[in-house]
Amino acid sequence: MNKELKISDKSPFEKIRKFDGQGRSYWTSRELCAALGYSTYQKFSVPLAKAMRSAEADGINVDEHFNLMVEMVGVGSGARRSVENYHLTREACIFIARQVYAKRKKCRQPLNTFPVLALILMGPNVM
Repeated sequence: MNKELKISDKSPFEKIRKFDGQGRSYWTSRELCAALGYSTYQKFSVPLAKAMRSAEADGINVDEHFNLMVEMVGVGSGARRSVENYHLTREACIFIARQVYAKRKKCRQPLNTFPVLALILMGPNVM
């Protein structure tokens, strides 16, 4: 087992990783929000929106990396309501982490989890 796999196995970001029907990995924005320590999804929506704008400015196909899903969730009364939840690629997670990297120490973890992408997206002095 190589070093990168050992790091990934311990990462809280790898623990919330999911796979679609074609075996591609993704992270949900709501779970990433909690993993990054945000108390509400509303607060997380700010760096999420900035990350999407940043990715678009860098020529990244936003729809490919920030895939908007609408899911039904239960509420306290037993009723159900729809909520937005993005399915995010590794690249999208890096763009999000980049938005809050300087302000929040906890956001360094996704950069350490995805070291090759962090180097590509942010340059060699990131870690």
